[in-house]
Order: sequence, then structure tokens, then C-alpha cells
Amino acid sequence: MFGRPQTDYTDVQRVARNLEPYQNFWICAYDWIKSQSNWLDGDWTQVDGEEMERNLGTWLRTIAKASKFFNDRYPDVGALCTEIRDAVDSFKKNVPLVLALRANGIRDRHWDSMKDVLGFSIKPDESFTLRKATEELKLLEKVDSIVKICDTASKEYGIETALDKMQPGPL
Repeated sequence: MFGRPQTDYTDVQRVARNLEPYQNFWICAYDWIKSQSNWLDGDWTQVDGEEMERNLGTWLRTIAKASKFFNDRYPDVGALCTEIRDAVDSFKKNVPLVLALRANGIRDRHWDSMKDVLGFSIKPDESFTLRKATEELKLLEKVDSIVKICDTASKEYGIETALDKMQPGPL
């Protein structure tokens, strides 16, 4: 075209491929740090347990690939991969609690059931955070009971929703 030789971009593609592990790891680390802060201290009504679960799984896979790449080449970065992987893996224990407490259909009777199990009343309000739930209220110690109550609430909600959608038939 225009009497000029075509430019060879194979080197650009090779460089992009070579930079990919660095980019993936640093984006993953950034996203983890930002999300962890939002999840722990942010608005409880904006915490999405399913998204949290997906992101944690994706980040663990990304970090595992990065670890393989960096451990031999750059041990310091490999150590950082291990540190972040351990932090993400440790954070996973919060997922069942978040999924439970953010479930649809939790009614006053379910909060009362949780009060009976916990020995104190909880009902998330604008001051409620995941950090408060885990560090101050120590809800992870009773997570199995909380999950059971919230699972029941979700099932009841599903039945209520299905019943609401049903049209009365001819008699």
C-alpha cells in the first residue's frame, strides 16, 4: 500500500504475550486489595456474596498461574503471589456468612432465630459491615447455625415467590 513495505508486528504480539503474566497479576492484586476494603468496610447493602465468591475463585486461579511464572524468575514477586494467595484463601471463610446474611427472604422471625442462637440481636443496618460481623460480633463462630437459618429463609422465600406467581385456576 502506498508503495511502502508492510510493517511486521510479530514483535509487538510477542511483547504483549510476555507482559501478560505481569499485567494479570498486578490487576488481580489491585482488584483484591480494593475489593477486600470495600467488602470489609463498605456499605453492607452493596456486598454481593455471589460476586465475592466468583471473584475470589478467579483471583486464586490467576495467582496460581502467576506463582508458577514468577517463582523461578523473580522469587520476591513469587513470595508476594504467595502472600496474596494466602490472604485471598483466608478471606474465603467469609463467603458463607455473606451469602447467608444477604439472602433474600430473611424475615423478623429469622432474625429472632439468630438472636436465640447468638445470644444477641443482629439485624444489619447502615452501620453494619463485614468487619463488624467478623471481628466485633464474631459471627464466624456461629456461621453454620446462621447459614442454616438463612437457608430456611431462602427456601421459604422461594416457595412464597412461586405461590405468588401462581394464577388461580377455574373451580
